[in-house]
Amino acid sequence: MCYGLTLTNDDSAAITLNKTAEASLIAAAGTTNTVADTEGSNDENAAVKVKSGASLSMRHGHADR
Repeated sequence: MCYGLTLTNDDSAAITLNKTAEASLIAAAGTTNTVADTEGSNDENAAVKVKSGASLSMRHGHADR
C-alpha cells in the first residue's frame, strides 16, 4: 500500500517487471503517489516498464494502517 510515495530513477524506469513477474501497486485512498521517469534518463522514456509475460495491476485501496 502506497502512502504518499514518490519514486523516480535517473537511469531507467522507476519500476521494471521482468518476464513472469507479478506485482500490484495499491494507492491508499486520499493520498497522492508519483512514479516518474526523470527528464535526463536515457531509457525507453517510461516510468513503469512491464516486460512480455509480466503482470502489473494498479488500484486504490482503503488507508488502514
